[in-house]
Amino acid sequence: MKFAVLSQHFIGAGVKRLSGTEISPGVSNGHEFQGVDVFRAFLGTPGEKVRHDVTYIWLDDGLDDPIRVEGSATWYDSRRGKSHRAAEYRLYYRKDAEGVVYRAKDGDTLFLCLTVDRSLLAILCPSGSSIEQKLLWLFGLSILDDFALNQKELGGPGAERDLDLAARLVLAEIGIESDTPEPDGIGKILKKVSGSFPATAEFSKLARDSLKDVDPIGDPDGALVAWMEHEAALFRHMESEIVSNRLNTGFIIEDEPDVDGFLKFSLSVQNR
Repeated sequence: MKFAVLSQHFIGAGVKRLSGTEISPGVSNGHEFQGVDVFRAFLGTPGEKVRHDVTYIWLDDGLDDPIRVEGSATWYDSRRGKSHRAAEYRLYYRKDAEGVVYRAKDGDTLFLCLTVDRSLLAILCPSGSSIEQKLLWLFGLSILDDFALNQKELGGPGAERDLDLAARLVLAEIGIESDTPEPDGIGKILKKVSGSFPATAEFSKLARDSLKDVDPIGDPDGALVAWMEHEAALFRHMESEIVSNRLNTGFIIEDEPDVDGFLKFSLSVQNR
């Protein structure tokens, strides 16, 4: 099974510690992410101010769902017009981002990511949180001792990151769904189940039996991960097939919309 890769979603990403002067109205009203000058590798070195679309996200281990704000930011040289000083680029966030940015405290963490459609994700989270560790692992980053951005290009020879099950779960936490590769033997399995989901134990057995070259005795950890990967891929593709067939059938009874039938089916999909 060939996995998708992280560079299908992101061009580059960076991480930094946040200081109070960047995110605390009690310290400064500057509305700027500082120490991000190296991100010019992705955003360039424009002479004029450039506006970028930004999705601001606050993630916290205690929250069931992330807090998201769609907004924008301005990339600009804070030393423009000062020919005796080297350029220094900063990212100015607007008032509409305060609902996310002001949740952060001095020492919390910012992940700054450029997506393949050249929009930005500004992901903020508490220092030392599990989501911080997950994102550091996902992007292969480490936090510098100072407040400067540590960044990397995602993709290219030797830098690709496969989106295995664990990586896709982390992406899902920031609202990104990655395509699941088509598993081996999906056609045969769909014929066996006759267009409906089997019971949980039966489904897991189908996944195990249809995955070859797994050694649960010699490599139990590897086998468990492989089975989970395969079962997740089977589920996604079976769900797409079964739901598509049901939608094609429609929800009409005697020329009247079957609202109850639709709601029941929709709830079953969500619960599954």
